[in-house]
Amino acid sequence: MKIMKGAIIMAFEIRPYPEWSWSQSRDQIFKDCRRKYYYHYYGSHNGWLREASEEQRTAYRLKQITNLYMMLGDGVHLMAEASLKQWQLEKSMPEQKEITEDVRFHLNQAYKDSLDITRWKMAPKKLKMLHELYYGDKLPPKRVEQIKERIKLCIANFFESETIQDLLSEDIKIMEIEELNTFLINGQKIYVKLDFLYKKRNRWIIVDWKTGNESEENENQLLLYALFLHDKYNVPFDQMEIRLEYLLSGKTAKITIDENELKQLKIDIVQSMDQMKKCLEDPEMNKPLPISQFTANPNTRNCWACNFRESCDEIAN
Repeated sequence: MKIMKGAIIMAFEIRPYPEWSWSQSRDQIFKDCRRKYYYHYYGSHNGWLREASEEQRTAYRLKQITNLYMMLGDGVHLMAEASLKQWQLEKSMPEQKEITEDVRFHLNQAYKDSLDITRWKMAPKKLKMLHELYYGDKLPPKRVEQIKERIKLCIANFFESETIQDLLSEDIKIMEIEELNTFLINGQKIYVKLDFLYKKRNRWIIVDWKTGNESEENENQLLLYALFLHDKYNVPFDQMEIRLEYLLSGKTAKITIDENELKQLKIDIVQSMDQMKKCLEDPEMNKPLPISQFTANPNTRNCWACNFRESCDEIAN
């Protein structure tokens, strides 16, 4: 299908099955629950089309559901991106009060969208739906208060972070801000998105903003970024600095790059891809096996938080 827009021709191809790729978020869903994995990557595909089946429409719609913690992370990342781009263009930063209001508006709008389920069902990609309201009667008051406090802490700590202090006081070169990239491992497409990448003298600094609690599980994500940086810019590993900015606590964690760990990460990724491809009837087309072959992993915590509770018949009680 080709859509004319002014003098630009945009090609849009309707595929019976989604394009194959690998990402860390995909790997995590695959490990958590293969039934959820099916709904998220295959059952929802083409659910936006007019001729989609009811099952596709439902899966596509449920895939878009978010929650308060995710909206906080999304809002803070948008704030960070806008602030960095303003600095890049104008060498000035927005006022802390201004961006605090922007993040609050972001969450308030999600709440307002969520109050009209009928309207959301008509445009689930454009509007927001909070998990807390879709599967519950109201927002948990304690969670709302927690989110309000986290907004203030995250934004205050963003301005006090080592990264922003570098930006304000050092002669740095901004390389990337929230760019979605791909590179290949074993001939397979890998998606990565760096929150912020800059050069400080002869050092390449990868920054990842975190709005949750500190966790060692974040390290593999950052090591993958090191592989990408080496692939795209041919940067030696000893010239990289990987930095986790924990905005909730105000702490900065720096990851040591160990080439043996990078080799193991590549092995783990290839094994993950192999396991995913065992769930395909036709690997060339990325056609999945029937949904019955994607075994659910019911447990109370995961099922309670899952977007696809409405569709799944193996939900934990």
